[in-house]
Amino acid sequence: RQRNQIIEIMRRYALKEDGDERGAARNRFQAKHLNRGGAAGYIAKYISKNIDGYALDGQLDNDTGRPLKDTAAAVTAWASTWRIPQFKTVGLPTMGAYRELRKLPRGVSIADEFDERVEAARAAADSGDFALYISAQGGANVPRDCQTVRVARSPSDDVNEYEEEVERVVGIYAPHLGARHIHITRTTDWRIVPKVPVVEPLTLKSGIAAPR
Repeated sequence: RQRNQIIEIMRRYALKEDGDERGAARNRFQAKHLNRGGAAGYIAKYISKNIDGYALDGQLDNDTGRPLKDTAAAVTAWASTWRIPQFKTVGLPTMGAYRELRKLPRGVSIADEFDERVEAARAAADSGDFALYISAQGGANVPRDCQTVRVARSPSDDVNEYEEEVERVVGIYAPHLGARHIHITRTTDWRIVPKVPVVEPLTLKSGIAAPR
């Protein structure tokens, strides 16, 4: 019953504007029922088309006719150039903490500074094992306040275009140990500044002149 209601809602919105034009009912919306496991296969292929083209050898893009493995490389390059995150799976632990943990010295335990729970998250991030990192953070669909490690922020001297105070990332902390205990991961302040012009020293030597 709910499935039919959802289909009708989506169909109504698809045909809301100029829905009576020729071909709209046939081309704007089509619902296909997936078999069990079909949804997982669909999303796996969708991700592969936009990451590395895994298991897509010989398949062509419907729009361009190019091999999907080639288009995957182009998409990845585009996203990397503009620093655009391609996917955000709902319910995963914070990626910010993962990045900050990877800034820590490799192989150096922080169990004495925090505890074994935080060290487990650090070790998982250090090794690039994201599945283990999810487990160390408490699993999926865990509220941020209940995760093992969170990003620590501090007010900066900058304001945004709305004259609001901007907070910058400075490190990590463990909510279960208290927000006051922060491990600083960003010790260098990078800024974009104008390049200093190079002034050539004044000499009395004449330049090369054109022959007479």
